[in-house]
Amino acid sequence: MAESLYDIRKLKITKWTGLILQIVLVALIFVPAAVMSDSGAPVNSLQMGILYLHHGGLLHIVGGGLYCALLFAIPVAIWLVTLLRKPRMNYGICVALSALEAVSSSCFYTMALHRMNSIFTMNFLRYVVVVLELVSMFVYIHAYFQAWQDSN
Repeated sequence: MAESLYDIRKLKITKWTGLILQIVLVALIFVPAAVMSDSGAPVNSLQMGILYLHHGGLLHIVGGGLYCALLFAIPVAIWLVTLLRKPRMNYGICVALSALEAVSSSCFYTMALHRMNSIFTMNFLRYVVVVLELVSMFVYIHAYFQAWQDSN
């Protein structure tokens, strides 16, 4: 019985670690991730997505629009799914959403770096964001394995 309570406490700590990581990732959207080449003004990830939408054709609209939509939709979806009742299935869904988040961010930063290098210069924050998204995915994998007990 006491060991079961300890497992539930560890699972709650893991769950809240993943949720706090999502808050940090949403906050990092508004931290400058690039500098404009002509004026030297700082640009955050959301502004990069909007610039990517503004300076291109159909591929830019799909890429920038999808990234801007996923910036907020995935962390909110992870929060909602995590706080529902069935933890094992929900943590599996959160693993998939975190993986989608990491893949979409890495693809967007790579496309923006190669196609918009004349507009802005990116800094190291793009690496921090992708690494934190991968850490979030591994936290939810850990929560999935912790939730494997019969009591959960």
